[in-house]
Amino acid sequence: MLKKFLSFIFILTFLTACNEDEIQSKSVEWEKYVNSKFGFSVNYPPDWNIGEESDNEDGINLYIGNPDVQILAFASYYMEEISNPYGNAENDGFDIQRITLDNGKSADLIVGKLDQMVNYELVFISNDIIYNVKAEVSKSFFDKNEDTLLKVVKSLDAL
Repeated sequence: MLKKFLSFIFILTFLTACNEDEIQSKSVEWEKYVNSKFGFSVNYPPDWNIGEESDNEDGINLYIGNPDVQILAFASYYMEEISNPYGNAENDGFDIQRITLDNGKSADLIVGKLDQMVNYELVFISNDIIYNVKAEVSKSFFDKNEDTLLKVVKSLDAL
């Protein structure tokens, strides 16, 4: 009888500890990168090591330390005749999906595979500025982090 009781207490303690870990991981606040030159922000997980802002202040590398992962948040002045991400995506056979950002605005998500890497790019154009959150990652990284990447891209907010 004592063994059953102790086993029950052990299982109850284990389940309680798991729930506390789950609650703590859900309550962890994400970091926010704010770009003052183009007036946008994007959220990212606190365990990502980010780089320094680029010299021309157009954006930042949101994930450094892994050669199979490049995740950038950046903006530039949009000139359709010079930089058209949609033409490149169509030429490479990528899918273009319309999504709703966390701020309620619509943007395009371009997804495809090229040279063993998954390309995952959010494109939002407003007031002659093109805002991007672009990931070029290994298939294994993408498979493990697809939900996180979607959460990052959907957090883009043009201030």
